[in-house]
Amino acid sequence: MLKCVMLTPGTGNFFCGSCLRDHSLARGLKQEGVDITMVPLYLPHVAEDNLSTSPLFFGGINLYVQRKFPWFEKSPTWLRNLLDHPALLRFVSRFSGMTSAQDLGEMTLSSLEMKGSQVEFVKLVDWLGASVQPDIVILSNCLLVGFAAELKRRLKCKVASTLQGEDSFLDSLPEPFRTRAWEVLQEKCRDVDLFMPVSRTYGYGMQQRLNLPFENVQVVYNGIDLEGIPEGTSTPPMPALGFLANIIPGKGLSTLAKAFVHLKRKREHASLRLIILGSVTPFTKGYLNEVTQYLENSGVLKDCEIKTNLSRDEKYEALKKVSILSVPATYGESFGLYILEALAMGIPVVQPDHGAFRELLDTLKGGLLCEPDHAEDLALQCEVLLNDEGLRRRLGAQGKKNVKLHFTQLAMAKRVATLLKELHD
Repeated sequence: MLKCVMLTPGTGNFFCGSCLRDHSLARGLKQEGVDITMVPLYLPHVAEDNLSTSPLFFGGINLYVQRKFPWFEKSPTWLRNLLDHPALLRFVSRFSGMTSAQDLGEMTLSSLEMKGSQVEFVKLVDWLGASVQPDIVILSNCLLVGFAAELKRRLKCKVASTLQGEDSFLDSLPEPFRTRAWEVLQEKCRDVDLFMPVSRTYGYGMQQRLNLPFENVQVVYNGIDLEGIPEGTSTPPMPALGFLANIIPGKGLSTLAKAFVHLKRKREHASLRLIILGSVTPFTKGYLNEVTQYLENSGVLKDCEIKTNLSRDEKYEALKKVSILSVPATYGESFGLYILEALAMGIPVVQPDHGAFRELLDTLKGGLLCEPDHAEDLALQCEVLLNDEGLRRRLGAQGKKNVKLHFTQLAMAKRVATLLKELHD
């Protein structure tokens, strides 16, 4: 049986699309006969299952303290272990957004260059060698490629990496860290045997920026677990626009709020509602408050419903009230798992025409595109669907059918299992 390890950074206190996708992939690989072990890095996983049972490595507090005070790497083991306690990490993760751009740049570059934290890396390798002895290590994203060369040398294994959304993070770093991080990343990627971008669009972009060999890049579309997803409808009793994502500026909730206000000014859409669903931390709550204040000042807050940090069942129950879903991200998303979650319930989507959205909707046939960062055009495309029940039903049904055909957890896992077995052989 093929033995694999998936190294996945955790968030500590909120759901994120990449974590949910990694856990879904791991469950699917188990069904495909792959012996897969999930290993959390930096912070504990927050997921819709309890799949990960391994210790946490590279605890975020330890890394931060060691970078500030290099002598701490030689501190007693019991003290470093104490700082890796899951309860403590979950608590401090609530304030992770307070990390300065300078700190983020330095920590990212340090991780890519594998400077410092050698004690932490040895702990990881020793545990993998004693407990798993993997044939292949899968990196959740290519920001972890600094590990690749040493993992291959010490464990005699292959290394594969998913590509999912790293570019927007790296491009947000301040100079000189941004340029240097891309340079180091390109160099370190030579140590990886297989890259699995989550869309063709994103794969092509990263292949160009990192100068990746064409034969080492194989697209694997994301998939979701359809079990337990309730029947939805694009025509609930009250028409409603929906938002489902982490509630941060980059996901474009403020753009959707402006589009909603624009629609509410028209008499024919007086009954329209806005349903906001997503993850919020103490650090990002301020942004949600800004959007909420805008909706209140516009006189439409009474027609809004806001639910945060929901479980899987709560999320899908809330989506039953949604007619159209839109997450008008301000940057080119590598995928957008929320599209699958909405279409799996027959809810059509309206997305900005950038990133992977056109590619996905060309296959899913479940929605419309609008101009990026343009609230008026977003409102116009939503209005097309609001005014045409037949079109809403048709796009919702087509999207639901194509999710079942091409974007399931099983389809994703089968594709990855095939690639891993080819890599191992």
